[in-house]
Amino acid sequence: PSLASITNVDLRRDVWAGQSEAAGNNVLINVNGAVTSNGGTVIGRLLNLTVASDSSVSTKVSNLTANVTGTGQPLTISETDGLTIDPAGITNQNGDVNLYAIGDIDGANGIIRAQNLDVSANSALLTTLIKRLTGSFGAGGGDGLNVTQTGDLTIGENGIGSSGDPIAINVVGGNL
Repeated sequence: PSLASITNVDLRRDVWAGQSEAAGNNVLINVNGAVTSNGGTVIGRLLNLTVASDSSVSTKVSNLTANVTGTGQPLTISETDGLTIDPAGITNQNGDVNLYAIGDIDGANGIIRAQNLDVSANSALLTTLIKRLTGSFGAGGGDGLNVTQTGDLTIGENGIGSSGDPIAINVVGGNL
C-alpha cells in the first residue's frame, strides 16, 4: 500500500518485506513529505521510494528506484551492503543525491539524474545525468569507479578518492 496521504515518515524500527533481501518482497514508499531513518532500516528486495522533501533512508535492499518531487530537496541512501540501481533509476532533477554503500553499487542499467551526486562505495558502476560528482571508492583491490555521464560534468571540490582502485569517467555529449 502507498503512504501518499502521509506527509512525513520517521522510521524508528526496521521495515521488513520478507525474510531477507534475496527472499524479500518489494517495498513501496510514496509520501508527500520526507522519509527519515531514525534507527530504522528498510529491508526487502526492491525499494521504490517517492518523496517530496529532504529524506535520508537506511536500507538493506538489493535494488533501488527513487524519485524526489520537491525542488532542491536532497536524498540520502545509506545501504548496509551492495546495491543495484533499478532500470527506473534515481531522479532528483533539482537536488542532490548521496549514495553510500558498504559494498558495490551497480548502476549500469539505471540512470541517476541529479544536480550533484556524492557516492561512497567499495566500487561503483554508474550511468549518470548530473552536474557535479564527488566520492570515495574502495579499500584497494576493487573495481573502483566507472561512470558514463551524458552532458557536461564537473568534479566537486572534495574530488574523487580511491585507494589505488581505477577511476574511469566517460563523458558523452559534453565536457569534463
